[in-house]
Amino acid sequence: MSRRELPLRRLLRIGSIIAATFGIAVATTTSANAHVVYEESYDWENSAGTNCLYNYSEVSNGTDDQGYFKTSVIARWNPELMPFDCNWPWERAPGELANGMAIYKWSDGEWRLCDSAGLFYNTQSVYRLDVIYDVASVPGTFCGPGSYGVASFSFLWWDNAWQGNERGLWSGYHDNIGRWEVRSAETPPTPEWVNPDGTIDPDKMPERITVVGKDGKPAIKSNGERVTAKTSLGTPKLPPGNHPGGDDLTRRIESAGDGESIEVVEIQPK
Repeated sequence: MSRRELPLRRLLRIGSIIAATFGIAVATTTSANAHVVYEESYDWENSAGTNCLYNYSEVSNGTDDQGYFKTSVIARWNPELMPFDCNWPWERAPGELANGMAIYKWSDGEWRLCDSAGLFYNTQSVYRLDVIYDVASVPGTFCGPGSYGVASFSFLWWDNAWQGNERGLWSGYHDNIGRWEVRSAETPPTPEWVNPDGTIDPDKMPERITVVGKDGKPAIKSNGERVTAKTSLGTPKLPPGNHPGGDDLTRRIESAGDGESIEVVEIQPK
C-alpha cells in the first residue's frame, strides 16, 4: 500500500493545528488494524495571502475492512503579521463550501471508476465540510475486494466566484479493502494522471473512464460496450444559495474546539 507523507516544509508551515484536525480522520476508522492513506494540498489563496483553501483526500480499510473514504474542503485564514500562513479556521456561510469524491479501483491492470458522488455544499456556517463514504454502512454493496483510492474535489466561494480547481487530489491507494488479506495480484502503480504531489493532472486524465461493477470487473452495456463515466465533477455552476442541500442525506455538525464547527455529509453506498 502507498502513503504520501507530508514534506517537512509543509509540516512546519501548518503545524499542530493540521495534526489536530486530521487526527479526527484517523479516529473515525474503527477497525482494530485500520490504516489510513491520505494526501492534502494547498489549492488556493487570495492575492494578499490571508485566506486559503485546503483539499484533503483519505482512504482506509474502515470497519471490518469494508472500506472507508473521506474527502474534505477546508477554509483557513492568516491574521496579518502572523509567522504561519493560513492556520486559523475561516468560517464560511451556508453554500460557500463544496466538496465531492470519485472512488477508483485497481481492476484488470488499470485504475477504473467504482463510484462518483456529485458536489455537496455546507448547509451551516462552518470552516470545513467533510464527505464520508462508509461501505460498512450498507453491506453487500461496492465493487469487490481489492485496492482502492479516492480523488477529492474542493471549492470555496470568494470574491463572487468559485475558487479551487477541477483537477482533484489523489489519496494514494489502500490494499485489502473488502476482505482482509485480499491483495491485488500486482502492486498497483500510481495512476499516470497523478502528479508527484498527489494532484491530478487534467492534461493526462482522460475525459471518460471505464466503470467497474459490484464484481470488480468492467461494467458492460447490453450492446457489449463498456460503461464509461466522466472523470471530473466540474466546477460549481451557481453562486451560494442556489444549490440543493441534499435533504435525504445524513448530515451532522461536529465541534472542532474553540467554537469552530465541521459539517459532515454521509453518502450511502449504492
